[in-house]
Amino acid sequence: ALARSFSLDGGLSTDSNWSSSLSRGNSIEQQYMDHAGVDIEQFIVDTLNKNSKDRSFLLRIENELVIFTKDNRRTSHKFGAMSSYQRMLVHRVAHYFGMEHNVDSTGHMVVVNKGKSTRLPEN
Repeated sequence: ALARSFSLDGGLSTDSNWSSSLSRGNSIEQQYMDHAGVDIEQFIVDTLNKNSKDRSFLLRIENELVIFTKDNRRTSHKFGAMSSYQRMLVHRVAHYFGMEHNVDSTGHMVVVNKGKSTRLPEN
């Protein structure tokens, strides 16, 4: 298992070669705010540090979005049914990736779409 801990400056210290976008530092210059005025990057850092369950879920979301972003054949990705809290996490991470994000007609699944602002976060 990877041993990870956040330093006081928000950066990640680790004893292995971990290169995840969400789990690396907090050094991006531009701030990403959602429609509610939440600083997405700080929210992600705080949630990664909150507990192992949320951390695992965020890293799983990140992995799915990285694979989706790199797949030029697909323009949308649907996440499975999940709780409202998990949907909120997906919305915020999708926003960080610059994707469009909505719930499906059932209200239980998040659908993300690539758009002109879609990016692979570098930090």
